[in-house]
Amino acid sequence: MKTSRALPGSHSLFDKTESAVPAPMQVAIVYTHIPHYREAVFRRLISDGRTRYTIYTSRGTLDSTIKSYDGAGIDDRSRLVKFGPFVWQTNLWDLVFNKEPEVVIFLGNPYILSTWIYAFLARMVSRKVVLFWTHGWTRGDTGPKRVMRSLFYKLAHGLLLYGHRAKQLGERNGYSAEGMFVIYNSLDYEAQRTCRMALGEAAAGAGREAPYFVAIGRLVPSLALELAIEALRILQDDHGIRAPLLVIGDGPERGALEQRVAACGVDVRFLGAMYDEAQIAPILAGSRALVSPGKVGLAAMHSLAYGTPVITHGDLDFQMPEVEAVRPGLTGDFFQRDDAASLAGVLHQWFVLPPSEGNRRLAIEDIERCYTPEAQHAAIERAIGHFRGIAA
Repeated sequence: MKTSRALPGSHSLFDKTESAVPAPMQVAIVYTHIPHYREAVFRRLISDGRTRYTIYTSRGTLDSTIKSYDGAGIDDRSRLVKFGPFVWQTNLWDLVFNKEPEVVIFLGNPYILSTWIYAFLARMVSRKVVLFWTHGWTRGDTGPKRVMRSLFYKLAHGLLLYGHRAKQLGERNGYSAEGMFVIYNSLDYEAQRTCRMALGEAAAGAGREAPYFVAIGRLVPSLALELAIEALRILQDDHGIRAPLLVIGDGPERGALEQRVAACGVDVRFLGAMYDEAQIAPILAGSRALVSPGKVGLAAMHSLAYGTPVITHGDLDFQMPEVEAVRPGLTGDFFQRDDAASLAGVLHQWFVLPPSEGNRRLAIEDIERCYTPEAQHAAIERAIGHFRGIAA
């Protein structure tokens, strides 16, 4: 078992004397497990010289198909006990009752029942700052779900949210705007930037000569890739355009999707799962656009980091927070949800008129401003400073 460095001695950050230099503030982040795509932001947090972050997680995962980060700064003493849709996370009592850390950031999932208890005790008994790192609201809640979410979020001093829509919906549900900080989301942007710089203009030029679209994600029903297949058929039959779709990812729906492709007679190439950024980079950078028919999450960050537009549906009640990064007509476009003809129309527009260099630069600038590990780190630090002052 890997454990973090020992916590500092008895000096509190608030015990300032003329001769004593305050120890770094201690912050714990409690996750059920660390998905590989969060590695970059957690490495960034752990390397912070001003604040000492320790990640408390477990060896098990809630989804065995998702690779986990297993690096420095991880304390994996916890275990997961699952029953139905609910989870209990064990072995965190000392984290709750010890003097350090001063701040505990929990994964804000109400189905993790242990978080209800740990958060309450950490805040009310140990007087720690408690924050929830969460999607928050994606649509208006009603009935018991609204009550449950409201009760759960009130256990924390504040929420670290992925997007502004969640904050707006939170205000409508009675949550204080001052208690919500938007921290966005990110992938390993430095690796993507390095690959993009190495590619230069070559990949984008290849995309113009032999235009294609790309989809990326686990092949599960929520990806709704069958809608893209039907849209390609419409594009081919109605407009005479045979546009290839390159699919990065694997999953239980692959067999059914391959059968659908054969029946429709369209050009869809299943490339399987890829984790090497150097392999993914030329495919994304050279594409006309990323197509995400069901909903779009971190795939939007991945695509826009290469200046590649994102096409997804515009029904925000059925979207992920990362959809906020898409600027219709500039860095991507929206189609009508579940409407293959609408998707085909949008694909036609971007196939005929590829993104300009200005579009690509705008997409990259948006990522660099909000959706990098550095930007997330800075936003988390601002939130901690705000809530720590209130709790003190």
